[in-house]
Amino acid sequence: MTATTTETQKNLLGRTNAGYEIIAVRPASLHPGDWYLFVVLGQMDDQYVTWTYNSQADGFATGHYLKTAQEALNDFCTR
Repeated sequence: MTATTTETQKNLLGRTNAGYEIIAVRPASLHPGDWYLFVVLGQMDDQYVTWTYNSQADGFATGHYLKTAQEALNDFCTR
């Protein structure tokens, strides 16, 4: 059984990856076939990252490392 989008998002919030705390999660696509892909925003001190998260593989990939919260939020929203 697979987790729903909402369950996956809740499970990712607060989780850490490579020292970054996941502070925001959204579906990567509206396409039904991409139900398992998400974009996540992580923060470590004053550093930020966005990743693609694959819930089937439980893996993060394609990190964009950013210096400001505004840059990170813009990247999170447009990826």
